[in-house]
Amino acid sequence: MNAVLNHLWQSTVFAVGVAGLCWVLRGNRARTRYWLWLAASLKFLVPFSLLMGVGRELAVRPAIGVTTSRPVAIAVGPLSDVFLFGPPVESGFAGWVGLAWLAGFVFVVWGWGRSWLEMARARRSGVAVELDAPIPAVETSAMVEPGVFGIFRPVLLLPRGIAGVLTDEQMKAIVAHELCHVRSRDNLAALLHMLVEAVFWFHPLVWFLGARLVEERERACDEEVVGLGNRPEAYAEGILQVCRFYLQSPLPCASGVTGADLKQRVLAIMARGGGRRMTLSRRVLVAGTFVLAMALPVFVGVVHGQGALAFDVASIRPSEPGQPNSRFNIAPGGGINVSNVPVRRLIEFAYGLRERQIIGGPAWIETAAYDIIARVDKGDGPVDLRNMSNSDRDTIEQKIQRRTQALLEDRFRLVVKRETREMPLMALTVSKGGLKIKPNPPGDTRPPETQMRRGLLRVQRVPMMRLAQGLSMLLQQTVVDETGLAGEYDFELAFSPENNPDADGPSIFTALQDKLGLKLESKKGPVPVIVIERVERPSEN
Repeated sequence: MNAVLNHLWQSTVFAVGVAGLCWVLRGNRARTRYWLWLAASLKFLVPFSLLMGVGRELAVRPAIGVTTSRPVAIAVGPLSDVFLFGPPVESGFAGWVGLAWLAGFVFVVWGWGRSWLEMARARRSGVAVELDAPIPAVETSAMVEPGVFGIFRPVLLLPRGIAGVLTDEQMKAIVAHELCHVRSRDNLAALLHMLVEAVFWFHPLVWFLGARLVEERERACDEEVVGLGNRPEAYAEGILQVCRFYLQSPLPCASGVTGADLKQRVLAIMARGGGRRMTLSRRVLVAGTFVLAMALPVFVGVVHGQGALAFDVASIRPSEPGQPNSRFNIAPGGGINVSNVPVRRLIEFAYGLRERQIIGGPAWIETAAYDIIARVDKGDGPVDLRNMSNSDRDTIEQKIQRRTQALLEDRFRLVVKRETREMPLMALTVSKGGLKIKPNPPGDTRPPETQMRRGLLRVQRVPMMRLAQGLSMLLQQTVVDETGLAGEYDFELAFSPENNPDADGPSIFTALQDKLGLKLESKKGPVPVIVIERVERPSEN
């Protein structure tokens, strides 16, 4: 959702900048302003994040070095403790927004589809006529204005009886107008903007852009028709006659002759002049603005790529067979010390996701375990997550995750695609009996702590969001915090492990409700996932 909002405001700012340029160029040719408005429209289809991605790919980043030395690790507990950190899952609000967008998209496309069918029927029922034009001409019984229908094989549609309405001079000027649309590929440009309007139908700016595009394309053709030597009076009278007897084309991508502000068009035609040619200074202004707009996000991506967090030195070796346990420790300065950990578990940690949120990949990422030692030469200083505040702990965790992502991309050639999918999940809520624990008083300076052992969960200064993340790891499915509770809590919870039904004690579900006043409810909702597109075994070093 944040990515969509960022794209919308960036495209809006770009369009506002284009509007300023068009105001500066208001005395110049209409075709120049038309291309500027079209660029503002197409910007909605090209997010700046894509250009930043290009910049990140162009960034020159030093490869992660290799070493055989083993730094002294500071143990922070088993792998399960490390996996208690991760991003919260989006709420179901995004699903309702998606449904509303889909309804609007279908409505817009359906309306245009009906208009397209009307024009197609008029085209099929028409009769070919001989006309001195480079494209076929068809006379139709539909009461539509003369217009060009079609994108790649355009046809000039003429309403039946138009020869009796217009003089030969007027007819020549009207046909010249339509051929101008053909030469400029105006129908293709209009189709692209129709796609923008269908996707971003909820944004008033795209409809404003559509009106400006129609206005400037008609004025551009008017300027060209007069420039070809057609008498302005005859041309203006021809347009007025068409307006008296025929209907405007129902499709923006079926260019007609009567669009835009008719009064202003007639006044401009009778003024016998087109817009001024662009001076060198104005050409430099337009070119510089667009180069800056395209180059700036690429430059930001390059800078971001060069400054991306990464381990300075890393040693990766296959684990010795037969090791009973996995170990994942945080090394001084924000490095990692990993022993007997499969690649899938590394990916889970790096992206803050659970097993079900990792999709695809070869079978060996489940079975091939590695010993990894990675360090940062100028790191974050001594790292002891147990004695940090929750905010500092999150900051360190995010840095180490990003460094691990860079390690996987550099040494395992990992390529992933982020998606959001509708999946089963569990919602952590307050039970009907109410919450049975109280938040810690303000000013508590004790370090946050989480201990998870078989059948026992003991926490100190833990917010509900982090509890949901721990339950996600314990139950191996996504748990979202829907309690609405703020603050930090202490509690100890004993329960019977899921894989040991003969053990004494309640299940985790019963223990949560009886001891804490919390409840886990099964539901479906949007869950962030990553799809593995490529991963390779690393070379040993």
